[in-house]
Amino acid sequence: MSFAIRQFFIKSLKNRLLLWLILPLLLASFIALYDTRNYANKTANEIYDQTLAGSTVAIAERVVVGDNGELDVDIPYIALELLTSAAYDRIFYQVNGVGGEFITGYKKLKLSGKSVNKIAYSHNQDILFYDGIFRGEKIRLAKYSGVAIGREGSHNFEVLLAETTQARDILAQDILFSTGWRLGLLLLTALIFVWIGIVIGLRPLTHLQQAIGRRNPKDLHPITHVVPLEVEALISGINHFMARLGNSLSALRSFTGNAEHQIKTPLSVAKTNIYLAQQTDDSEEKHRLLTIANQAINRCERILSQLILLSKVENEAAEKSKNSFNLIDQVKLNIAREYPAAAQAGIDLGFENQLNNQHATIIGNETLFNEMLHNLIQNIFIHSDGCTQATLYLSEDRINYYLRIEDNGIGIEPELYDKMLQRFGQSDAAKDKGSGLGLSIAKEIMALYNGEVKLSAAQQLTSQLNGGLSVELKFEKPPIYSS
Repeated sequence: MSFAIRQFFIKSLKNRLLLWLILPLLLASFIALYDTRNYANKTANEIYDQTLAGSTVAIAERVVVGDNGELDVDIPYIALELLTSAAYDRIFYQVNGVGGEFITGYKKLKLSGKSVNKIAYSHNQDILFYDGIFRGEKIRLAKYSGVAIGREGSHNFEVLLAETTQARDILAQDILFSTGWRLGLLLLTALIFVWIGIVIGLRPLTHLQQAIGRRNPKDLHPITHVVPLEVEALISGINHFMARLGNSLSALRSFTGNAEHQIKTPLSVAKTNIYLAQQTDDSEEKHRLLTIANQAINRCERILSQLILLSKVENEAAEKSKNSFNLIDQVKLNIAREYPAAAQAGIDLGFENQLNNQHATIIGNETLFNEMLHNLIQNIFIHSDGCTQATLYLSEDRINYYLRIEDNGIGIEPELYDKMLQRFGQSDAAKDKGSGLGLSIAKEIMALYNGEVKLSAAQQLTSQLNGGLSVELKFEKPPIYSS
C-alpha cells in the first residue's frame, strides 16, 4: 500500500506539488491547534483564577482573633456559591493557624508540587495557585497566607481554597472548538485554492504536451510555445537536443544520398567488367577487364571512406569537441605513415618545420586532423600526374599557424579553385580518378578549427611544365599562445 501511494506521488508532478503544499499546511495547522489548546487552557485558568483568588481573599478577611486569643473564621458561603455558579464544580477549603494547626474545612486538603500561577494581592503578599487531585477529581487550589491581629498580638494563618476544574475545562474546550473549526475551514479553503492553482499553473505544460503530441515525427523545429520561466531551461535543452538530432539525421540523409549517387557508378563499372571477364577466353582481355573492375572497386572504397569521414565531420560540428593536440607531432606521424606509399609512387615526401619551437597546440579533434591530412596527401598520389616531390611546410605568425602542402604536379587552373573546395567539385581531368570530396572535407574540417583552406600555385616546388599546387591550411592559435 505504501509503495502504491509513493508511486502515486512520485510519478505525478501535480500530486507531488500538492503533497509538498499540503504537508506544510497540515503541519502549520497542527502547531496552531496545539498552541490554541495551550492558549485556551491558559485563558480559562486566568479567568477562573481571578474568581478563585477573590473568594480566597473573602475567606481570609473573615479570619479574626477571638476573645479567647485563638483564631476564628466565619466562612462567607456567598463567596463559595460564586465559584459554583458557572458550572457544577465542587468547592473545598481549609483554614490553618500557627504552625499549620487545623482550624476548619477539609482536613485532608493538601498542597502538591510547585505553584503554577500567582496573583499579587498587596505589595508584599501573593496568592499562589496549584494543580492537584483531591477525592479522585482534578482541582485548582489557591493558597493565601495572612496575619490576624487581636488584643494579645498578631497570629499568622493560611487559607487553602480549591475547586474542581469542570468549568475551566468547558471554557477551554469552547475556545479550542471555536478556533479549531475556523482553522479547519481556513485549511480546507487553502487546499481548494492550492489545487486550483496547481491545475492552472500546470496548464501550459498540458498544452505543450498536446502540441508536441500533435507533431509529425519528422518535425524537429524548435518549440516556441510560451511556457513558465522555470520550464524555459528544459525547453531550451529539448530544442538543443532536437537541433543535434536534426543535424545527425540530415548528415545521415546526406551520407545515404551521396553514397548512392557516388557508389552506384563504380559498382556498375566493376560489375560490368567482371561479367565481361567471365565471358571472354582471352587472358589479356580478361586481365584488362579485371584491372578496370579492381580500379572501380578501389575508387568505391575511397568514396565510402571519404563519405564516412564527411559524416564524422558533420557529427563533430554538432558536438563541438574541445580536445587539443600538438600539430608538429601529428604532421611527423602522418609523414612517416604515408612515406612508403609515396616512395612506391616515386614521390619524395618531406617536411620542413619553420617554427621556432617544437610545440604547436591546436584545439580540435586529433583524429579528424589525421584523416584530413591523409586525404590531402593521397590526393597528391592520385591526381598529381608527373609529381616527383611533395613537401609540407609549417610556419606561423602572431595569430595563426600555417600548414602548406605543396607538390610539383600538374596543378589546377586558378579559375577552378573555388569549385574544387565544394562537395563533388572536380576538374575534367580528375573525374575518373576521385570523388571530388577530398578538398571539400578539408574545408569543413578546417571550419571546426576556426580555420580555412586556400588553394594556390606552389610557391617553392615548381617544374618547368607547370606551377604545381599549394594547399594552405590556416589554424587559429589558442589565446594562450597568441602574442
